[in-house]
Formats: sequence, structure tokens, C-alpha cells
Amino acid sequence: MPDSAAPSAGARSTLNLLSEDNFRLARTLLRPLVPFDIHDYQLEGACALVQGTDLLACLPTGSGKTALFYLPLLLSTALKKCTQLPESQRARFPANQALLAVLPTNSLESEKETELQALGKTCGRRFNGNASLLCFLHPSAALTATLLDGERKHRIFRSLGLKLGQLHSIHRPNMRYDIQPIIRTLSVGLGGRRYPDLDWVLVRNRKTIIFCKIILLSFRVLVYLWHRAPISPSRSTRIRLYNLLISPAFNAFDVDFQYI
Repeated sequence: MPDSAAPSAGARSTLNLLSEDNFRLARTLLRPLVPFDIHDYQLEGACALVQGTDLLACLPTGSGKTALFYLPLLLSTALKKCTQLPESQRARFPANQALLAVLPTNSLESEKETELQALGKTCGRRFNGNASLLCFLHPSAALTATLLDGERKHRIFRSLGLKLGQLHSIHRPNMRYDIQPIIRTLSVGLGGRRYPDLDWVLVRNRKTIIFCKIILLSFRVLVYLWHRAPISPSRSTRIRLYNLLISPAFNAFDVDFQYI
């Protein structure tokens, strides 16, 4: 378990949640509150945030990093009720807590809102404040799959008020050894309406996701594959479009279908 950075001046406490005993206590408190087994790095990030330390977490896609939105809230509430802790330590946890999450896409907002509501948390999807106020919210957490050094990283740090040496950092490699990239040159341009290089999608009995740079191109690919596919009652469900112009209910079916 990596050493934690010191909590900020306004959040100092004698309770070190990253110590071995308290780390074990945090896991015990959270286990009945979530429908999955918590990874060590998820618990580590939650403990760092609850004790008042800013967090930078670079975790692989699909590793459950967005659980760090709600695990700190659940852990803080559980610690406040924990009779194993002295009253002086329980008193530092607020009774009413709030989380401000800034997400890059509307679809991700909807997905995380559903997750939080399933845990009994009230959600709102509007923030009318000035974005510059984010740098005054502590503890803050920056969660990402990749973060290269350079101006982009410094810009993120400035926006959130993060400072190197004054935060807890978790970094796990994003290498996916179960994925084999295959690069093929298309025989036709993307500006047309025929995409014969994608015909293999229709004969392979497997799920396939085709990413298109713009919505117009995705619609053209959809139309091409739809006309090439054998006529059957399932054709409209086999080939579907997903983008933010489509209703959330329609998109939700596509997201769920990936895991069927």
C-alpha cells in the first residue's frame, strides 16, 4: 500500500484511514453497502479522500474508477456511525454530504446518475456555478485512464487546484493484453456510401462496435450495413445506432446489450 500524502491543513485528523487496521475497518464497513467486491486501489482512493487528501487516480478503462465518486460518501457516513471509533473522530465527518462530479459526456452522466440512484443517493445534473470555483473544492479527485505529462496535465491540476506533493496518487497501467490491434487500409474512402470492408461484420456471429468520428458517418455505415444484412425480424435490433441525439432509453438498450 503506497504512503499517503499529508491531508490538507483544513482536514488534518489523527485518524489515518490508510493504516493497516483502519484500512481493514473501512473495507468491513463498505462491504455490505455495495454490490461488488471492492478492489484495494478503490478502497485506497476512497480512504484518501475521506481523510481530506486530494486524489489523482490513473486507472484502466473498466477498472471501476468511477466508484470513487460514491465510495467516499458511503465510507464517511459509515465512519460517522461506527462505534469502534472515539466520538472525537466520528464528529469530524459531516452529517449531510454532497458530491460535485464533472463528467465529459452526457451518456456518462446518465450512467453514473443511475448507479448513484441505485445506492439511494439523490442526484442533480445541473451546476450553475462558475467552473473556476472547482479549484476551491477539497478534497478533489481527478480520475482518468491516461494522463501524460505536459501542459494538459498542468491545466487539469490548475483547474482542480491540485498540487504535486500534496495529493495521493494511484497509477495502474492501462495496457490491455487481451486486445490485439489489427490495422487495415480501407479500399474505399469514408466520404462515400459504400463500405465493403465492413461486410465481415454481418457474417461473423459476434458483437461488434464500430466507432465513427462523426454522427453523419455512423448513419451512413448503419444504412449500408442495414441494406446488406439479410432481411429478418431481428435486423432492426442487430444493427443499431448510438449517439447523443438518440433518446436515453434507446441508448440504454445498446449499452445493456454489450453485456448480454
